[in-house]
Amino acid sequence: MTQEKQVAVVTGNSSGIGFETCLTMARNGYNTYATMRKIEGKTNQITDISKNENLPLKVLQLDVDNDKSVLDAINRIVTEYGSIDVVCLPVVVSWPSSLLLSLVVVESKTSFSPVLVAYF
Repeated sequence: MTQEKQVAVVTGNSSGIGFETCLTMARNGYNTYATMRKIEGKTNQITDISKNENLPLKVLQLDVDNDKSVLDAINRIVTEYGSIDVVCLPVVVSWPSSLLLSLVVVESKTSFSPVLVAYF
């Protein structure tokens, strides 16, 4: 478990604002997790860009409406990096209870509270 840079988790990265937000975070030095509900067939473009630019970016399956999916993803990230510093929700219609629960879990496992950024 190492953390030299801050860790960002960005939801909804298959296209649009989430895709661009994720690349922007990685290009600005964040260890970035590009998360999406279904990753099959959707990761090629973002992983190709990440490899070509040598970005600190990983793709991870995360369904914000599924408690187990959220907790599994958060546990994986916290195990690897020790914390999550920024959570970006590029498109939020309602606050998924599982995502809010995950922020409580992260806060209880670490000595910090992640910054939550949402775009409406």
